[in-house]
Amino acid sequence: MANCMICNVEFNPASGKSKNFCPKHCAPAPKQQGIVARIDAGLSGIVRLAFLAVISVFVFALIHSCGESSGVGSFTYPPSVLSHNISTVDGNSELNVTLKLQGWDAGEADIINITSDMRSIMEHELKEGGQEQSIDFHIEGDAGGGRDDYGRPIPSRLIGVFDIDFSMADIREINWDHVYNFKLLNLAHVSAITPAGAEVGKNYCEKNREYSNAFCDNFQP
Repeated sequence: MANCMICNVEFNPASGKSKNFCPKHCAPAPKQQGIVARIDAGLSGIVRLAFLAVISVFVFALIHSCGESSGVGSFTYPPSVLSHNISTVDGNSELNVTLKLQGWDAGEADIINITSDMRSIMEHELKEGGQEQSIDFHIEGDAGGGRDDYGRPIPSRLIGVFDIDFSMADIREINWDHVYNFKLLNLAHVSAITPAGAEVGKNYCEKNREYSNAFCDNFQP
């Protein structure tokens, strides 16, 4: 009786009492779940949680990978950079970067700002482990610009100024914490100087020759 469900009730008119009985065809009462079953159910829950954790990690890695492939978090070249590409010259690989000076009236700030941009590019190449033998910075500037005597804008066009080349061997030797941008220019090879470039270099070296003496030797008066 203790393990059966109450299936029927029998009433005794003589005694005025009733009693419960459980025929054979009645289903037994449900038993409480055993400890083994409870452990098995608990393990199933842990397995489900572990599976969900693995799926979450996979989805996160996939999103991160897609973000990197689409350029998210990649290096952003400074605004002065007009173009950049890698080419091979005489069997040597070099990174070619074209930068534009600020403007026709920027004075010495032109070289100062361009040097800062070149530095950030070189540091990036080191961080990325670039395998190029050199970095060639082709500097361009505006010809014309400003306004004439009547206040009308003077049309401008880009012209070459000079090239500044750094070998990766020299770049790897730099102690960046103790080299200021003024000195950084002394490690470069300057070539292809145009009349416009000579003027730009002269403007810079009038005030900064003592700091960039090797660079300014290319712009002797």
